[in-house]
Amino acid sequence: MVRWAYKTAVRINEELEEMRLSRVAETAHVGNVQTLKRDPVTGAYRPG
Repeated sequence: MVRWAYKTAVRINEELEEMRLSRVAETAHVGNVQTLKRDPVTGAYRPG
């Protein structure tokens, strides 16, 4: 019983890690991320 629970926990953790890594890779491929630049007149940060 303990062996089954251990194997199941390891399998689930591997699946979760794969999902997390694929989500990180997806986010890294987004090329149109806007950065903020400071407006010299007002001092506010705006998309630029």
